[in-house]
Amino acid sequence: MPRIGLLGTKGFLDILQIRNLRLPRLYDLAWDKPLPLVERYLRRTLDERVDTRGAIVRPLNPEEATREIDRLPAEGVEAIAVCLLNSFADPAHEQQLRDLITARAPGLPCCISSDVLPEIGEYERTSTTVVNTYVLPVVARYLATLQAHLAARGIAAPLRLMQSNGGLTTAADAAERPMNIVESGPASGVVGARQRHPPAPAPRLFRTTPRLARNQGAASSGPGHVTTRPPHHRGIRLDLRRAARVHRDPRRFRQHNSRRARPYAGERHTMSGK
Repeated sequence: MPRIGLLGTKGFLDILQIRNLRLPRLYDLAWDKPLPLVERYLRRTLDERVDTRGAIVRPLNPEEATREIDRLPAEGVEAIAVCLLNSFADPAHEQQLRDLITARAPGLPCCISSDVLPEIGEYERTSTTVVNTYVLPVVARYLATLQAHLAARGIAAPLRLMQSNGGLTTAADAAERPMNIVESGPASGVVGARQRHPPAPAPRLFRTTPRLARNQGAASSGPGHVTTRPPHHRGIRLDLRRAARVHRDPRRFRQHNSRRARPYAGERHTMSGK
């Protein structure tokens, strides 16, 4: 997998380890914290600060930023994630860093948290940006290769990919925001089953009918439960500590109101309109 770097605010070097101080299993004393996707020596901090209202407390020092940026390509990183404190209120510093990275390391992928997830929540925003940056080089290369093979076969139809919210996205958008296609397989299984076999009307008391779907993958099998109400999309915080295959950190993104578990080799994916 790719090696990535992370630029953050001074004092927040270990946010990927500290997390939000919540354990996934409260009474499991044998639980080991997963390793972060960015090694500590590939994380750099900058002496800048923006407060919660977007006011610049300490401006970004271009010389310091340039010095730290130059160190990351020398370490062999394939992409750089940028997540500064309170950047959701004012993304100016992150945008300056993106411009500096583009100028100092042309062609090196860069993701800034104010574009990926402009929301409050320092750990969740950092983790989401890191996940997006981590899978970006792999997904971008795969989609480029896939499109080249399709063109060579004379297939001119536009390429669409399933998102984890059950909707479709273009290949260009997926290459920029690959986090939106993570865990899209179980969602597509439920959406396809609902389209193929719509659930019959049921009394309001029960709200569900016995409509089950099974999404079979290469390494897992995902049974799904489809309710009578049409699904809708909303933003939720999804904890992927037990369900993720390509990363080990929780992230936020748009998907169905869903619950996923992974008992042994099976999976469960529930989609409802609640």
